[in-house]
Amino acid sequence: MPYQFLHWLKASAPEARYYQAEWATASARAGLDDVENPMIAVCTGSHWSDMLVYALARLMDDPGVDGVYMDGAVGYQCSNAAHGHGWRDDNGQWRTQ
Repeated sequence: MPYQFLHWLKASAPEARYYQAEWATASARAGLDDVENPMIAVCTGSHWSDMLVYALARLMDDPGVDGVYMDGAVGYQCSNAAHGHGWRDDNGQWRTQ
């Protein structure tokens, strides 16, 4: 059964090259340092969600796939201004939402 964790994308995925700056959380949890399988923390409040739904719909068109395991239903904080998250406090520091 295919598996997807909602908040992580393989750094080696073709989409990561083009969309990492927009999709990444830009938080302290911005990466998973696994040398063999590096990952990028992505924000479900970005266009990552649209790509994920598109990819899952295509996957479900495969007659050999009858389900997908989704993990990570808990949200993470995000401060990536590229997709509208974060805010500046009274001291001028950029903060996470």
